[in-house]
Amino acid sequence: MAKDAVKESAADALGYLRTIGRKPMSVQLGIGGGAGVVTGYIFGKSSRVVAGTIGCSLILFQFCNYRGYIHINRNEFEKDIRDMRKSLEEQFGVNKSALPNGKDVDKFLTSNKYLLGGFVAGCLLGYAFS
Repeated sequence: MAKDAVKESAADALGYLRTIGRKPMSVQLGIGGGAGVVTGYIFGKSSRVVAGTIGCSLILFQFCNYRGYIHINRNEFEKDIRDMRKSLEEQFGVNKSALPNGKDVDKFLTSNKYLLGGFVAGCLLGYAFS
């Protein structure tokens, strides 16, 4: 019973999100701005931790490489990369492009311009609040 309620709620939320482009401008700006504020705030708070973690990891990796603790077999590495690429091409197909064409991008940007504008403005505000 609870699973059905969750599925219905998720379906309703996704249906609403799919039709945001047809909502009034104020609704689009509000939804985009709210999501942007939350995203900007989270990014502002977590970016220092992520930058510190990546920096310390790079320094540790360089130290281990300098001391000779890390040894990479280049031939095996290249073979594994070739095998992985081959399996991904077989699985997803070679002719399929992951990038949309220019017409699709233009259509998306023009149909969601208020939502995206609100998101950018909210993201900047959220980053400033953090």
